[in-house]
Amino acid sequence: VVDSKICQLLVTQETKRRLEFTTKIQRKEMYFYSNHRGQIQCLFDQPIQRKYYEQLFEDDAPGRKYDVSQQCKFVFGPQSELCPYM
Repeated sequence: VVDSKICQLLVTQETKRRLEFTTKIQRKEMYFYSNHRGQIQCLFDQPIQRKYYEQLFEDDAPGRKYDVSQQCKFVFGPQSELCPYM
C-alpha cells in the first residue's frame, strides 16, 4: 500500500517491495506534501512541560568525560586510535 500520491507514481511492479530514498522525489515536493496535509503543524506547538529539560545539564558535555581517543576505542575496539590527520 502506497500512502503518497507522489510515491505512487514512482512505484512500479519491480520496486513495489523496495522504494529507496534515492528516487526522483525532490525535497520541496516532500515538504509540500507534508505541509499540505497539515502533518507538520505540531512542530510549531509550544511544549506543554519541560519534563526532561533539566536532565540535559546534569551530565558532563560530550567529550568531557571521555576524550576522542577513548570514544574511538569504545566504538572500534581497544587497539583503535584516532587518525592523526583528523
